[in-house]
Amino acid sequence: SNAAQSIFSRGTFPDLDTAIKTYQYYTKHDPDFKKTYFMLFESRAGEMFLIDCDNDSERYGMILFHDVSLLVSPKVITTMYDSISTFSKSIIECYREGIYKFEHTDVGMILNVDFEAEAVLSKRLNQKSKIWKYFF
Repeated sequence: SNAAQSIFSRGTFPDLDTAIKTYQYYTKHDPDFKKTYFMLFESRAGEMFLIDCDNDSERYGMILFHDVSLLVSPKVITTMYDSISTFSKSIIECYREGIYKFEHTDVGMILNVDFEAEAVLSKRLNQKSKIWKYFF
């Protein structure tokens, strides 16, 4: 189930086939989606989280936020995590600090998130990423 895949607040990890099909579609149909971007995870609300694989880019290795549901062009694809390492550390620290907690509900296990505390922690651990500058 999707709930089992939701280990953090931003979305779920797609299977490789879905990630490849998404890459093929967006590199063909979205001029803002560079061929050096690859989707790592996605939300159910039309948001994609991409890694920049361009060795020559100043954002190389960073995780980018891309809201494909926005009807503007060019779309703002902004940095969210400084690296896969700081992304992983952000998730681990959210659990350690109680920002992420699994709770039993009538529909099964859900991830309960303190979004304000998550933003504060993520901003601290990902100081090069621009998205967190919009919070607090």
